Amino acid sequence: DIHIAGRAPSPKSWEAAAVDEYAKRLRGQIDVKTTWHKSGDQLEKSIAKMEAVLCLSPEGKRVDSEGFSTLLYDALDKGGSRLCLCIGPAEGFTDELRGRASLLSLSDLTLPHQLARVVLAEQVYRAAEIRRGSGYHKYCVVMYVPSIDLQLLGAAPFRASRPSNAPVRKAVSWSTSSCSPVWCFCGPLCARLRSRGPGAS
Repeated sequence: DIHIAGRAPSPKSWEAAAVDEYAKRLRGQIDVKTTWHKSGDQLEKSIAKMEAVLCLSPEGKRVDSEGFSTLLYDALDKGGSRLCLCIGPAEGFTDELRGRASLLSLSDLTLPHQLARVVLAEQVYRAAEIRRGSGYHKYCVVMYVPSIDLQLLGAAPFRASRPSNAPVRKAVSWSTSSCSPVWCFCGPLCARLRSRGPGAS
């Protein structure tokens, strides 16, 4: 469960759509749901009896994705397959909660609650894929495409193009100024693009 002290976004927002997408991919592995709270006090009261609690905090532990996968599943084992992932109010969590919870830092950057939830949901999905050994975590390519529109979870489309006579290359760097690289860090998206064959990759 993801517990957040803050205002819930519109169900039609891109943030909600992104979290729903990762929750859908996780079905059968981990059940992800979000509970919104009006205040930090309300959040802390709702999880008072939960044994496994992981709070996002600037002072928290910094781990890579493999480390987060280990941390996540260790916490699930500790909590009897139940874990609270908490995103607190602007003033942070109380000393009482900080004293009994595990603290994790997603980044040195300051992220709004909505975006932090998306990042957290993606990392939970990535952790499950690391555990499963699917290859999602390691699949990253650089592609040059003739013409492609990317519609990413409701965001405006992005267009990249290259000269029609330029060869298609993967995992390379070009210095040609007229070519635009498409950096893709999403395993499922890369798989779909590759399935179309060299003419459309």
